Amino acid sequence: MLDRTIKPLIDRVLDPAGPWFQAQGIRGEWLSLLSFFLGLAAALAVGLGFFDLALGFIILNRIFDGFNGALGRAQEETAFARYLDIVFNFIFYGAVALGFGFFDPNGQALTAAILIFAYLGLGGTTLAYAVMAKDIGLDGDVSENVWVDTLSELVGTSEMTVALLVMVLLHQYFGAIALVFALFCLVATSFRIIKAWLALR
Repeated sequence: MLDRTIKPLIDRVLDPAGPWFQAQGIRGEWLSLLSFFLGLAAALAVGLGFFDLALGFIILNRIFDGFNGALGRAQEETAFARYLDIVFNFIFYGAVALGFGFFDPNGQALTAAILIFAYLGLGGTTLAYAVMAKDIGLDGDVSENVWVDTLSELVGTSEMTVALLVMVLLHQYFGAIALVFALFCLVATSFRIIKAWLALR
């Protein structure tokens, strides 16, 4: 839900970097890889208990992911670059959750598994809808039911980022934060299924 408000603001801030990266001959795939490795470094830092370091890596991951988007808007982005961006983002979110499980396997492993399960539902419903909508030539991403559309967007990139930052900043409360966020993800997943039923039946 925050994406509609926050993403255009972030894009305006980062867009000037797009032509600069293009002028340097930098490809979107390279920025995706850099962002991905920063994300894996964040997950490793969480697993080792270096939460301040993890926070820095997460922020850098999000910044370079934003630069990648700015580059994609400055030039014709390849399908493979878009593919990498989507895949690496989902792996990054799951890897950080897994890091918490490694940090405290006795106390947080189950919660981390529940969070990853919720991420799978969120990602699966999003990608499956996109594939099926394209397959039947459906234009748009709305069901014409305002409540279904709103609740299906309960969790987006902005919410995922905020949740990760809060989990790391307040890592001692990871269990409670992760379970609440997993619930939000499952609600969004349920309404994405309803949206797909309304749009694709």
